[in-house]
Amino acid sequence: GLPVSTTHVVSGSMMGAGASKRANSVRWKVALDIVSAWVFTLPCAAAVGAVSYLLAQISPLVLIAVTAALLWYLRWGRAPRSTKLAAH
Repeated sequence: GLPVSTTHVVSGSMMGAGASKRANSVRWKVALDIVSAWVFTLPCAAAVGAVSYLLAQISPLVLIAVTAALLWYLRWGRAPRSTKLAAH
C-alpha cells in the first residue's frame, strides 16, 4: 500500500487533503480512474515485457522490426481521416 512514485504521492495527497475537509469535495470518479490506472499498470508492463522477451528469443531482429512497426503505427498510422483528407 505505500506510494511508489511521485505521481502516487501527489494524487494520493490531493485526494487525502480534499477528503479531510469534506468527502464530497473529492471527485471520486477521477479517484477511481487513478486507482484503476495504478492497478492495471504493473500487469500491462509485465505483459509487454513478456512479449518482448518472447520476440527477442525468436530473434533480436524480430523484436526490432516489431517495435519499429509499432512505433511507426503509433506515430503515423492512426491519423484521423479528416486530417489526411485536408492535406490533399
